[in-house]
Amino acid sequence: MVDDLARNVFGIAQFKDSDSEIKFYTGFPNHQTLMAWYKFLSPGENGENIVYVTSSTDDSFTPTNSEEILGNKPVRRRKLSTLDEFFMVLIRLRHGLFELDLSHRFKFKVHVSTVNRICISRINFMYLKFGHLKVSGYPK
Repeated sequence: MVDDLARNVFGIAQFKDSDSEIKFYTGFPNHQTLMAWYKFLSPGENGENIVYVTSSTDDSFTPTNSEEILGNKPVRRRKLSTLDEFFMVLIRLRHGLFELDLSHRFKFKVHVSTVNRICISRINFMYLKFGHLKVSGYPK
């Protein structure tokens, strides 16, 4: 029964053996290439290298470490793996899916506002990491 539920949860694990679906959802040609980029970004096992926005209406950021305290309120643990967060952001960027759609796809995991915070934080993180790359052939 648990295996049946795990198969019905939308996430990267569901598509790791299907290069055509990886390409459809992310634009990467296969799972191996996707994983190489994920490792390059190096978000940390629990997202500790990413600074997550704390609220969709607030410009403040906070580390994701659940041990750290924001005021008197402990920060919640992440419900999605860092790999599934990366996958979700790639789907949003490639297909332009609405946050409500993504929250339903990753059902029982994240709220719409969480999707928003993950996307903002991850895109900022990718911008900083990719900004250090030298792109050959790019006009000066």
